[in-house]
Amino acid sequence: MSYGGDQTIYLTRSLFDKANGYQEHLLIMEEYDLVNRARQFARYKIFSKAAIISLRKYDNNSWFKVQRANYIPVQLFRKGIPQERLVAQYRKALKGIK
Repeated sequence: MSYGGDQTIYLTRSLFDKANGYQEHLLIMEEYDLVNRARQFARYKIFSKAAIISLRKYDNNSWFKVQRANYIPVQLFRKGIPQERLVAQYRKALKGIK
């Protein structure tokens, strides 16, 4: 499972607290980071129902381009690349992202 963007994450408050919540210093990849920490305490389930998400990224970018733009920061994050560089790479990869 990918833990990049464009997903809906449900956690109980107790699990959120146990995993120490969002790391406010992160500029990008905060959901990925939270899910990885939460997985230490609980299993996850993939719902079969669709979730409504914003399609703004797709207005100016192809599906493949968005998926690639989501994948690359994950790989860089895992390598410990600085947050500023991840944000710059993401913005460069997609049109219309501020």
